[in-house]
Amino acid sequence: RLTLSLPEVKLLKVMAEASNNRLDYWRCQELLQLALDERGKALLEIRIHRLKKKMHKVGAPPPAIKSIRQEGYQLCVQVSVSPQQSA
Repeated sequence: RLTLSLPEVKLLKVMAEASNNRLDYWRCQELLQLALDERGKALLEIRIHRLKKKMHKVGAPPPAIKSIRQEGYQLCVQVSVSPQQSA
């Protein structure tokens, strides 16, 4: 079980629904409300790295998310999202 932020959930959901599970950099930046410039892309890389780390901790085989050079990212594992239940 993995607890994600709302932006992480949105990103994974859209990635899972995308053709070939791929999203361009700009689309990821847009989903995470990051600037569409080099700084936004650098922040995106940090967010993706942290998300991959979280996924690995719960047993997702690497690479859970693969970088596609000059394009974007590809989700490489199957995901299902369910709402968090409060205690």
